[in-house]
Formats: sequence, structure tokens, C-alpha cells
Amino acid sequence: MIRDALKEHGQLSPYDFWKLYTPDIKYETVRRYFYFLRRLGLIQKVGEEPCSRGGWSKALYSIVPGMEEDPRWMNPQQTLYPITRLGAKRYRRLKEEGKL
Repeated sequence: MIRDALKEHGQLSPYDFWKLYTPDIKYETVRRYFYFLRRLGLIQKVGEEPCSRGGWSKALYSIVPGMEEDPRWMNPQQTLYPITRLGAKRYRRLKEEGKL
């Protein structure tokens, strides 16, 4: 969804994306996914704009050229942190068994 929004708008801040597309999801979740995508090198910071209410500036991001169809867009969290594929129950069980 973030990739499609960035393709459509060219550049967006996490806040602008959240307000336009996912106001029913926590803003922190949107920020986290922008962080994952930046760490993976799929998006890049291209500038800042002042916040309408003062305070910190909003960082603007765009897709890194050539990364539009990268398969890591499908599961950025699992790509960055493979252990999250286990889920909480399996992770706890494996940790208790000493396998992690």
C-alpha cells in the first residue's frame, strides 16, 4: 500500500500517508513500516516540510529508483527481522526449549 501511494504521489511523509490511506490504523504502525522500508533501501528521504502546527519538520520519502518491483515490499518486517515469522507462541516455545 505504501509503495502504491508513493508511486501515485511521488513523495509522502508517514503522517500524510496515514491521514490519506489508513486513519483506522495506529500512526506508530505506519511509522514503523516506513522505518523498515528505509532500512531495506526501498525508500529514501528526499526532503522535509514544516509541520502545519509547528514543531518538528515532516520527512518526505520516495521510492529508490529501480526498487519499485523489489520482492521485499511484500513483507518488509519479516525480511528485516526473519525471526518474526515464528509468531509469539512458537517463539516462546522454541526459546523455552533452548533452540533460540
